[in-house]
Amino acid sequence: MPPAQLDDAQEPLSQASNRLLEIARDTARSAALTESDMPSQLSEFVQTYREWIMIERGALGTQQEQVLHWQMLVHCMISAATVVEAVDLLIRFSPVVWGDRAPREFRHEGDFAILVLREPFRPGSTGLIGAIWMLSLLLCALEFLADTRFSGAFGRVMHEPCLPDGVQHLLFDAPLEYHANELALVIPSRHLRRPVVARGANLPDFFARLMPLTLGARRGRADMRAMVSGLIRDDCQGTSETLADRANVAARLGLSETTMRRRLQAESTTFRAVKEAVHDALAKEWLVAGYLSIEQIAAKLGYSDSFAFRRSFQRTNGCSPAAYRRRMKLQR
Repeated sequence: MPPAQLDDAQEPLSQASNRLLEIARDTARSAALTESDMPSQLSEFVQTYREWIMIERGALGTQQEQVLHWQMLVHCMISAATVVEAVDLLIRFSPVVWGDRAPREFRHEGDFAILVLREPFRPGSTGLIGAIWMLSLLLCALEFLADTRFSGAFGRVMHEPCLPDGVQHLLFDAPLEYHANELALVIPSRHLRRPVVARGANLPDFFARLMPLTLGARRGRADMRAMVSGLIRDDCQGTSETLADRANVAARLGLSETTMRRRLQAESTTFRAVKEAVHDALAKEWLVAGYLSIEQIAAKLGYSDSFAFRRSFQRTNGCSPAAYRRRMKLQR
């Protein structure tokens, strides 16, 4: 932002920051934040936070332009196979969204990966909130791609602690390292190996929930069923070089088979049930599309022969694959 524009923005930005902190002092007493039972103070905090962001990021274009650019960037990152590949895409294309403020460096330090931002330093609570916003936004995007919470991730800021007690929890659901020589998101390296399981169809819901997500709300435990389903689907569609059997899926998720089984059981399902559901959904998609024969579908889904596929499909759906294809063709 040019100096004149920066000076013009300081007064409304400072006013918005003061309102934000005033509301946050009252709201921070809420230890657990959820969208379903937000108190009125938190709703006011969210609205003020939204206004603050629009003033803070105003130099990057209108709200609509920023949303469209950010959607484009996240959609691009979805094409990656793993989180580390998504970060590489982020660094390559984020200047389109943030210009000179885009992430500028990605390095490793021991068991951690460091994503460094070029956000200009500004002292005080206003500058700290701006730094926290960028860190939270990036963390939420990466967690969305992997559909899991990145335990152990935290932010580095160049500021001193200058927010009221409890406010940090409202803005960034992770501890901050103060007095650093850089603004950076620090992620345990194990998370970089996680597969990207998000799909384009998930984007509208993600952007609808982005504001509470950046506030630390509803960033709970990952949906294990969704992650396992995504890897099995990739394998069946030929977009993965790794066979999606139980052992390989667990390894790609960074889990033991026992832990994966326990997490699936907690969601009232099993690996076999998830795999059968994916196979059934893909079989129906391909039968309706019509460009694959029944024999080809059986082979893509890993059946020993088309007879085994027909028998499984009949047991699940009460009709043969050919009958299902004919029925769906008549309905179109």
